[in-house]
Amino acid sequence: MTGIARRLLGIFGLLVVALSLVGMGHTGTPRPRMSVLIVGGSAADGWLDRTHEGYVVRGLLDYARAERVRADIVNHAIPGARVVNPTVQRGLAQWVRQAGRHAVVVLAWGMLNDLKRHTPTPRILAALAQQIAIALAAHDTVLIVTPPATRATYRRYPRAEPRLVAQEVALARSFDSARLYIVNVLASERRDLAQAGLTITAVTRGPFHPNTRGAALAGQLLAASLRRIWPHPPTAPSRPPLR
Repeated sequence: MTGIARRLLGIFGLLVVALSLVGMGHTGTPRPRMSVLIVGGSAADGWLDRTHEGYVVRGLLDYARAERVRADIVNHAIPGARVVNPTVQRGLAQWVRQAGRHAVVVLAWGMLNDLKRHTPTPRILAALAQQIAIALAAHDTVLIVTPPATRATYRRYPRAEPRLVAQEVALARSFDSARLYIVNVLASERRDLAQAGLTITAVTRGPFHPNTRGAALAGQLLAASLRRIWPHPPTAPSRPPLR
């Protein structure tokens, strides 16, 4: 083989590698990074989901893949925790600082732990307001995510949980901040289940948790909502305005 032939073969090989990398999405340019901090209870932690991701992580990852950004997620959700959990109240400010000023702070409380233990509604809302204020004060984007539907939603707390979630949404809206967003997964999932003719038992395991199918469904609904409210991903360190 002549020297010219070898050079041509080498150039051809480089072209093949470059084209394959572009086709795989690996152009050598780092993908924008979306930093996320999650706070919540067992559903946000991924309890009883075979992937151990849970509906919040699933939704965020689906959104990140669709937007071609990298999601760096730190999940501080605590199974069994109430909104008034003292560990969260003590640790949130530090967690927010560690996540950085461009992070997205996701508050994804299930509410059922507070309902089971008869936590007074004013205490729940006061704790949630404090958490929102801490995140906003650190210049973070805050995302309020309501819980997925469970059997307890329909059978044990058919009025109490939707009412508490409605109060949560109203509280978040009262901040009137352009950096605070709300996704009502509970309302969306209840509509979706009714339209699809699915029973609540098909997407849950036990009274208080979604199963893997339920976590996937709630995650899909969350991702769809994020695509609507965040046409530009909240990436760090610089990003266009979300609104």
